[in-house]
Amino acid sequence: MYAVPYLWKMTRLWCAAYINHEKRPVFDVRGLSPVKNDLSSPYDVHHLDRPSGKLQPEVRYDTLTLDVDPMRIFYSYSHQDEALRAALDTHLALLRRDGLIEPWHDRQISAGKEWAGEIDEHLKAADIILLLISSDFIASDYCFDIEMDLALDRHDRGEARVVPIILRPCDWQTARFAKLQALPKDAKPVVEWPNQDRAFLDVAHELRRLVTEGKPASESAETDLGQPSYPDPQTQSLSEAL
Repeated sequence: MYAVPYLWKMTRLWCAAYINHEKRPVFDVRGLSPVKNDLSSPYDVHHLDRPSGKLQPEVRYDTLTLDVDPMRIFYSYSHQDEALRAALDTHLALLRRDGLIEPWHDRQISAGKEWAGEIDEHLKAADIILLLISSDFIASDYCFDIEMDLALDRHDRGEARVVPIILRPCDWQTARFAKLQALPKDAKPVVEWPNQDRAFLDVAHELRRLVTEGKPASESAETDLGQPSYPDPQTQSLSEAL
């Protein structure tokens, strides 16, 4: 019943395309060159102006892209807690795969590099500094007096965010970092959780919230997707004229 009118309409459109001698190419707004249409026809019938039968240029909308750099994370920890640090790093794998974080720790220092200089460089460049708290961390002069002090100085200046993570029970409540909200939930030491995976999962969730809320969107995210964008005024004028 509906097939005959539909075929008749499509036939008229095809005829209009073939008899129209004004070859108007389909423009890709991301480049200056016309886009080649289907080889079966020099015109793209899907972009015909139905009332007039004239071809219209195709205006393509760019997709929303978030071109943001991952947040650099620095692990400040005692080597006595290396197994717990590695377990935490494993739980942050999806954040890394999602391109949200770029973790670093001293085991990544390559042979022949000056370890103190490498640590200082990455500590000063970090966006988030994780203090992995334990009695061994507090007893370490390097961790407590150098890394922690530098991290908290940067935190106080607003240059980085310091997050204490309580790994093992210890006397930390009067330390300089005690003013900061600690993880996991209620600052309960990781090793005291019935399931340590649950503790690290809580840490991972809070860090995901931190990096997604704290990272500013790129300028490309502010593009109005409701309006087409053109590479130059010439293409815009051509589109508006057609």
